[in-house]
Amino acid sequence: MLKKNVRGFTLIEMMLVVGIIALLTAIILPKFTNLTNKAQTEALNAQIKSINTQLQLYRIDQGAFPATMTNGAWTNLTTYWPDGIPSPNVTGKKWNYDSTAGIVTGVTNI
Repeated sequence: MLKKNVRGFTLIEMMLVVGIIALLTAIILPKFTNLTNKAQTEALNAQIKSINTQLQLYRIDQGAFPATMTNGAWTNLTTYWPDGIPSPNVTGKKWNYDSTAGIVTGVTNI
């Protein structure tokens, strides 16, 4: 009997493995992208909740909501934010201030 000396993989086997890896990558990669966007949105929502809480404390202390959301417009700003009013640190996302209602809402632009 002749014994075949088999070494390595055939071209078909290698192409099959590369195809499977490409398919798995195509399925998994969008899920990671969506998780990043979701985490950024959640970070913005947490920041907005914090700002709205501080706005309510400001209204209680000062008797009215601030006219604008700038550092100069807030009396005793360091009581509410020692480091100044936070700005959104998430790329493509921001928040808007409604001085009539005294509320901050988020806007997501990705």
